[in-house]
Amino acid sequence: MSTNYYLDSPDNDAGHLGLWAAGHFMAKAPTGVNSFEDWAAQMRARRVVTESGSEITPEEMIATALRRWRHASGHRRARYDEGEFVDRGVLFVRREFC
Repeated sequence: MSTNYYLDSPDNDAGHLGLWAAGHFMAKAPTGVNSFEDWAAQMRARRVVTESGSEITPEEMIATALRRWRHASGHRRARYDEGEFVDRGVLFVRREFC
């Protein structure tokens, strides 16, 4: 099962933080987000919610992004020519992926 995470509301496409699926987290990196720290900073003083509307803390979101399932299949490689990057083991993408 996969879960999408958003800032403030599950209807906030501009605030899409990322997707947990297949044992890995893939983060959305909008313009201006160029590192894991930049991505985490977006959550300061904001609500983090799942697509079903459940609220989690920014700390729980960070822990989710860094978590790996022991038997998870590997996620795909970054497409650097498209602005994607990997930081702290998390794949960051610039385009929509849902």
